[in-house]
Amino acid sequence: MKNILTKDKNFKMLFGSYEHIRILTEFLSDYLDIPYEAIEGKVKLIKKEMDEKVGVIRQSVDVLVELPDRKIQIEMNPVSHKWLHRRNFIYLAREYISEFNSVKSYYMVHSYIQINFNDYKEEGGEYKHYYIQSNKGEKYLEDIEIHEINILECRKRWYNGSRDKIGRWASIFASRNIEELETMIGDDLMSKETKKEFIDTVKIIRKGEPGWWDYEKDAKMIENSIRDEARDIGHQEGKQEGKKIEQLTIAKRMKDANQSIEFIMEMTSLSKEEIEKL
Repeated sequence: MKNILTKDKNFKMLFGSYEHIRILTEFLSDYLDIPYEAIEGKVKLIKKEMDEKVGVIRQSVDVLVELPDRKIQIEMNPVSHKWLHRRNFIYLAREYISEFNSVKSYYMVHSYIQINFNDYKEEGGEYKHYYIQSNKGEKYLEDIEIHEINILECRKRWYNGSRDKIGRWASIFASRNIEELETMIGDDLMSKETKKEFIDTVKIIRKGEPGWWDYEKDAKMIENSIRDEARDIGHQEGKQEGKKIEQLTIAKRMKDANQSIEFIMEMTSLSKEEIEKL
């Protein structure tokens, strides 16, 4: 089951609306390492749609933000495609090119950053930064950067004790329920006002996503029933064997509930082969 907060409409409700500009401003403050007070009231959302041509599908970036010295595109990529990098680069390039309408505009003021939240499995850790540069690492352009944040890797690191702020921002989009969301945000990621606004907005989103509530109930039921069962098994066959049986039992029930192989692997640490055999 995909994370509901990474769906386009839900992501845009949280990050792409003036109604919740405080949330976006706090994220940018952390991401750009700029004090909140320095950019408060200066975050401008730009509704930017690609030119519509005959036979061409109309496309739009998820979130486009203008600050006094830079423009920032924020994309939520819930699935991987072979053409994903090409599409994202085209989004960035079209906006970049739109700055230049004369020779004088070559002395542009804005720099451009594209931030991609990726909600799919990939190699390379939590963060990747791309630049246009030579084989010696010399940047050809100083004002274009493409950043990628792996949501699933950030979530794993959060469970393993990592508390870096950008990783926590990414992790909250992979929250499975309100309780987990509140724990991930904690008391220091956002101000109290922003935290309340964020959680209240997610509760509104949840009303339109009954599958998330079903998952909460199913997960709690599985957790409660498995805990007792695994405890008995663990006493009988040893802690290690009991843990393995617990994982297999959870995986079998999740598979019967039509959860994806990738999600079951993430939650149980079992291999794809082990899960397919169930």
